[in-house]
Amino acid sequence: MWKHAAGWRGAAFVAALGLPLVLVPATGAVGEVGAAGAQDDELVPGATLRLYQLPIPVSELPELVPGQTPNVDRLVALVDFDEADDFAAGGPSDDFYVEVSGLLLVERAGSYGMRLVSDDGSLLTIDGREVVRNDGLHAPRAEDGTIDLAAGAHPFEIRFFENGGGEELEWSWRPPGADAFELVPTSALRTPKNVVRVTSPGPKRLMGPGGPMRPGAGMPLDAVHPSFDLVDLRPAGFEPQVGGLALLPGGTLAVANFRPNQAGWADGVDREAHGVVYLVENALTARGPDDVRVRKLADGFHEPAGLLYLDDEGPGGTLFVSHRYGIDAIDDPLTFAERLDTRRTVTSGWTTDNYHHFTFGLARQGDDLLATLSTSIYLDPGEYEYAGLNGPNPPNRGTLVRAPIDGGPPTYEAGGFRTPNGIGVGVDGRIYVSDNQGAWNPSNSIYAVEPGRFYGHYNSTQKGDAYPDGGFAGPFDDQPVSPPAVHLPQNECSNSPTQILPIDRGPLVREFPGQLLVGDLKAGGIRRVQMEDVDGERQGAVFRFSQGFECGVHRLAWGPNGELFVGGTGASDTWSWRNTRFGLQRLDPTDRTAFEMRTVRATPDGFEIEYTRAVDPRQLADPSRYALSQWRYEPTPEYGGEKLDLEELAVARAIPGADGRSVRLVVPGLRADRIVHLFAEQTSADGESIWSPECWYTLNRRPLDERRAQAGSGTDERRVLVFSRTTGFRHGSIPDGWRCFDGLASERGFDVRITEDPNYFTDRALAAFDAVVFLNTTGDVLDDEQQAAFERYVAAGGGFMGVHSASDTEYEWPWYGELVAAYFKSHPRIQNATVRVEDGAHASTTMLPAAWAREDEWYNFRAAPRASVHVLLELDQDSYEGSEMPRDSGHPVAWCHTEAGGRAIYTAGGHTNASYTEPLFREHLFGALSWAAGWVD
Repeated sequence: MWKHAAGWRGAAFVAALGLPLVLVPATGAVGEVGAAGAQDDELVPGATLRLYQLPIPVSELPELVPGQTPNVDRLVALVDFDEADDFAAGGPSDDFYVEVSGLLLVERAGSYGMRLVSDDGSLLTIDGREVVRNDGLHAPRAEDGTIDLAAGAHPFEIRFFENGGGEELEWSWRPPGADAFELVPTSALRTPKNVVRVTSPGPKRLMGPGGPMRPGAGMPLDAVHPSFDLVDLRPAGFEPQVGGLALLPGGTLAVANFRPNQAGWADGVDREAHGVVYLVENALTARGPDDVRVRKLADGFHEPAGLLYLDDEGPGGTLFVSHRYGIDAIDDPLTFAERLDTRRTVTSGWTTDNYHHFTFGLARQGDDLLATLSTSIYLDPGEYEYAGLNGPNPPNRGTLVRAPIDGGPPTYEAGGFRTPNGIGVGVDGRIYVSDNQGAWNPSNSIYAVEPGRFYGHYNSTQKGDAYPDGGFAGPFDDQPVSPPAVHLPQNECSNSPTQILPIDRGPLVREFPGQLLVGDLKAGGIRRVQMEDVDGERQGAVFRFSQGFECGVHRLAWGPNGELFVGGTGASDTWSWRNTRFGLQRLDPTDRTAFEMRTVRATPDGFEIEYTRAVDPRQLADPSRYALSQWRYEPTPEYGGEKLDLEELAVARAIPGADGRSVRLVVPGLRADRIVHLFAEQTSADGESIWSPECWYTLNRRPLDERRAQAGSGTDERRVLVFSRTTGFRHGSIPDGWRCFDGLASERGFDVRITEDPNYFTDRALAAFDAVVFLNTTGDVLDDEQQAAFERYVAAGGGFMGVHSASDTEYEWPWYGELVAAYFKSHPRIQNATVRVEDGAHASTTMLPAAWAREDEWYNFRAAPRASVHVLLELDQDSYEGSEMPRDSGHPVAWCHTEAGGRAIYTAGGHTNASYTEPLFREHLFGALSWAAGWVD
């Protein structure tokens, strides 16, 4: 795959200049003849820097659509930049990508230390080899590497990106014999001279996993969801920074307004109670700002961040307001101002002494009100050494608060939240909380809250000016960490999640019943979240839903017929969408719908996608249209977190549903406790492009196939588990093997489960299968408990089939050594050889000629297995080069036995990709499988 944006690369560049790769730098002026005898007068000292403006913030090194002209193209003497103008005078200060390239001239062969200091991510390659990786979002950080270099010229490239804040890039080396790192000098750098440096303004296009980005595909949407029309509701002069929304009788909208305090903690909490609740009359029916009338309901609130109206709480109902110090109630709010009543306190009692101590909410569950309390952030971590901006707190911060609607003291029901700026009760009756990335939170999250649980954010107990004896741990900090139900990866699909609103009315209920809408303040727009229960826990997917609003989305509220009110706010550029500060709009439902993914559900072997419309059937069935990757996070006290164990996944099979609206994806290699990004650029059956082709699924747990788990109950279905986990060498032909077994299953009428998940190796799960195939496994693939379960499975009559490097697996497991019957020793080059059939009556050999000529990688084994097994195939050792097997024992390459209880068979072929489309080899595999599974004698 093409990786980078522009320019010459590696040996091709040197060859274009007519220079050998052994060019030795001269100690004198440029143009002097080096040891290789080549003139370097086509070069100048220094390197080429090309800068590309990015369309969106990124959190890791990006891939640009090829063929684009850089914004800046210039010669640099050193790689030593510590401010934006060092990269490009007058250029962008944030959101840019840089490539620095050239030749590194080495006088003396040896081991060279290399160091990159960067803020944000960087990567150094020399001679096409990765030397230093310093990727991700971070402050200036040094990473080192070493590389052995011969004397001469070595092509190098440094890739770098800047997200926001400071920027820095420095390249140093430590030559052989040197004691310390120093900047790579200009004399050691070369780049072509007399280059025409063409540039072009504007942001560049980025590559998504399935092709170039477009709105909704690898980047944010840019429009309102097709199901709605947008109506502006702010009359001139009304600029609400919305903290809460609630619809009152008669179509009047209550709007809580406050000015977010972003000044930090040094002066304590902003003591001015400047929060106001307004009534926006005609909000439900207005066709524009001119139809709206705004009047003040009440003021004197400290940062009101939640509103809830209940019409069953006395005549005229009650409007509840959450603010820093508690929850207040305004009875009969439509006549409140006329009565000159005072509001009443429903509950209070928590301490708030930091600018980041908000009371978010509100929601109702039964006879109680629910809100959430955020934790401290100190803006000067250098002075106080609070890792990740995580400072000490008073008691009970970072919790879910429950209080009786009729009034009374609060109780704290769950904890471990950081900035839980959204709370909602789903149609399933569960409480959902959104939380923001930061210390202990490597990504934004949605939690399905259970009483007594801890959700991961540890309140600091360090000492500070306000807490000379130390801060207070949260009340649930001693409990095990419960994971998010759904991760919202930072900068990919979310940046600051807010209001959670269940889809319980209007036309959306037909398409997305029971799902959730989630606002986002910093990234803007609305996300859609779908949940499911797997093994008793909630997990699910997040989808892009809508953009197109005038401000970052902070609060949402339903109208009676599916109208959706959207309130925005913003403060500094770190807490706003495109530096907007206020907004109030309404979405009116229409009879239009969008073609999009309705649900993505986990299955035992992958996922099932359901769409809102029928899809082109050729696209549904094409595995190449689906791009998946998975990773995990590791919470730390540092701000945010990087993707760990990131890997791409291949779809082995795409099985369309009979309705034309769904597809089951068989995805080997999926792991529990991973976040899976799924990208599928599809077209509906009537030619419409998908609204957004991607989602992020949080795979906390993988479902077991209950039907398979009951396979011992008399069913006659034929089932096989194909297992291809590797912890050593990984064969490139594994996906071809998957497709081969999947194709055999379709053709021959059996059910196959393809996986790399060792959690299938339990008594209950293995009982579902007639045989287990180890397809090109390597290394140690099962733990002790899984090994014991597999031993019991085979002893009870379960079948085993090993393919190729199954003999390069589990060297320290004696039972397995007896099962596979021989361990790999070595192999010669891939070549043709003659395979001779020893037993032509066996199910795996009846289709083969007596002398079978084929190309493969032919294993030598540590010892021939002839004494303990029944040999089926043997190599003619005179037909190829490289056999190390003793002549007297021959060279078996396929055998079987029943020594372990069940049937066991091994075939040594299957290294090459072509093997799995070779007709005779496929027949051989199916015959071997049929025997191992007990389908034939």
